[in-house]
Amino acid sequence: HAREFMISRMFRGGFAIKIEGDDHYLVESGTSGAMEVDFQIPATHKTKLDMGTGSDILTTSWGDSSADILKMLLALDAAAEIESGYPLRHIFMNSNTVAPLFNNSKLQAVGGTAYRIFDSFTENEIDLSKERIPSTGYDIQFRALPLWRFHIYNGVLRVGNDVDSTTHSDHNRAIPDNYAIFTPDPSPEWIGGVEGSELVRENLMASESHQQGFHAWATPFIDPPGRELKMLDNFLPLIYIPKAVAYGQVIF
Repeated sequence: HAREFMISRMFRGGFAIKIEGDDHYLVESGTSGAMEVDFQIPATHKTKLDMGTGSDILTTSWGDSSADILKMLLALDAAAEIESGYPLRHIFMNSNTVAPLFNNSKLQAVGGTAYRIFDSFTENEIDLSKERIPSTGYDIQFRALPLWRFHIYNGVLRVGNDVDSTTHSDHNRAIPDNYAIFTPDPSPEWIGGVEGSELVRENLMASESHQQGFHAWATPFIDPPGRELKMLDNFLPLIYIPKAVAYGQVIF
């Protein structure tokens, strides 16, 4: 969950690390007393997406059935050519945010009123989790927007609280309502990660070993008999070209 939290907040601009004694906690950016991790996404690539043009590109809420979404995406495409050279082809949002687009009159008109508003509506290709629970994600291709693929993800995270709960208010969406993440095609040229390392001694009789990135092991104990599971994960996601992504408020 730590990696999912970091990646989800990376596209929003950053997160923070709160240190209490020997414990480190991943928390939201702006948390008092925490150390900030800033991915340097420009302010013009957030909220209404100025994208260096001098004025907002997201001029009309996508919740408005008459919003000219194609016009806004074409403007983002033109701005991205100057800002990074990477066209924004993938749009990530949750199901609450994408729902109004199915009632958009301009998307229906451009796509053809005799046809359904989407070309494809398919389950995400991610395999089942270790618990054999299907992914909540799916992909949508709107007929009027053939260049852009919409990736819908309803995953949630518990931030700052380890108590199990099914109460909606106790959870934070990986992609919040009313916002969308815009990215180019996946490429190691603009996105990646870095792994750190440290020395690990897995039990009293073992020699130290140099472990990098994610590593897990078990230490046996006798009273009561069992094993204590331990792990480390020295990893940080990176955006090499911060201007290659955008985080916009599409419904307002």
